[in-house]
Amino acid sequence: MTVLGVQRPHYESIPNFFDNDFEDVVELCSSYGLILDDWQEYVLKGSLGEDEAGKWAASRVGLSVPRQSGKTALFEARELAGLCLFGDKLIIHSAHLVPTALEAFRRMKAYFDNWDDLRKKVYKIREANGEQAIELLNGQRLRFMARQNGQGRGFSCDTLMLDEAQELSEDTWSDILPSMAARDNPQAWIAGTPPSEKNNGEVFTLIRDAGMSGVDERLCWMEWSADSESDFDDVAAWAQANPALGIRVPLNAIQDERNSMSDVKFGRERLGIWGAKGSARVISAEAWEAISLQSAQDAGGQMAIAVDMAPDGGMTSLCSVQAVAGGFPCIDVKDTKLGNPEWVIPRIVEACRKFNVRAVVIDGAGPASELIDPLRNAKIEPTVTNSSHMKRACGQFYTAAVTAKNLRHLNQAGLNVAVGAARKRKLEDMWAWSRKDPESDITPVVAATLALWGFTAVDVKKPLRKSGGATFV
Repeated sequence: MTVLGVQRPHYESIPNFFDNDFEDVVELCSSYGLILDDWQEYVLKGSLGEDEAGKWAASRVGLSVPRQSGKTALFEARELAGLCLFGDKLIIHSAHLVPTALEAFRRMKAYFDNWDDLRKKVYKIREANGEQAIELLNGQRLRFMARQNGQGRGFSCDTLMLDEAQELSEDTWSDILPSMAARDNPQAWIAGTPPSEKNNGEVFTLIRDAGMSGVDERLCWMEWSADSESDFDDVAAWAQANPALGIRVPLNAIQDERNSMSDVKFGRERLGIWGAKGSARVISAEAWEAISLQSAQDAGGQMAIAVDMAPDGGMTSLCSVQAVAGGFPCIDVKDTKLGNPEWVIPRIVEACRKFNVRAVVIDGAGPASELIDPLRNAKIEPTVTNSSHMKRACGQFYTAAVTAKNLRHLNQAGLNVAVGAARKRKLEDMWAWSRKDPESDITPVVAATLALWGFTAVDVKKPLRKSGGATFV
């Protein structure tokens, strides 16, 4: 399947301009082997517009785009244009980390090493640590600096290229920005990915807020991102956020990231979502509250039991489903405990011997599968689910809770939190609950899903034949 990234930003705010020479920049770059993508040309067009006085319509350019999209090449294009077309006396390229700044220097140096007409312009290329720069015979300079070393203060520059903007603190910004105040026609580029709670992203966030509001007439803001409410497994969402998809970012690379990242990290790093808390909750709080009970009287009859464990084995949940007044199946989370899951085996054995349990369900592909043999050793035969069972179980749970509203639960805090935190993952042609967020325990909702399926499915195994009708507590 060939999927190409969307070449226009999800959000943009572009100042009005009178003239624009972006096509000259594209031609210049092409002459040095830098062939720009359509989206990169679009950013240049939006950022390089001029007013009637020939000044930049955008004094600041903000760009939020996921990694590996081609932001570095876009910086190179702007810097080549500054040196060869716009007559910038000093360009400062600033990155948060030394290796990032050094890699950018090496890439720009390659142009002046490999093209004769550029090489003839060079007065000196400085390569000493912290002093990397390209100096031309006419006095123009391109300097590379790492902000973690406190560099950038005191220099007056025409163009400021700030990479890794998710790590740009207010103190650093206030140190650097005055360096442009004395210039006649300055422009600052601020580019990066959405900051996490661990980043110094206050400046980038303020710039983004201004760009989203459109109130700053001197700011050009462009953002490639997916909707925060989108399905994180939807390839269309991947394409919306990644303009380089199918160009330099292969589809299977994003699939690998999806399989190895939490929802929060994938949403931020690959889908470009600001303040990403994971994809939208599957069952709304209103829908879940609508089927809650403050108390319930069991109607007797059969019940199903299910157990689920967290991937690291640190949390185990035991859940039952039994009919209540009105005939509705009702979820009851019996226990959720930290640590060794050995407690759950005697609880299941006791329930099967005292009550009419039609199934004890365990996901055969999940962490709780380690309990299968201990249960069999205890003379309890579990019903072991596969991926086909799991996707049917998840679909059944959603339908019962949201569409048909014929499911009930006891308004238990742990289950309520788990339902709010649970997200989808694609499973073949349907979906199942995602375990990608290590900070959220969803074992209660997975156990509840399996117990509901075990309560109604025909292809379950009777764990132990006993009559009864008492309440499992």
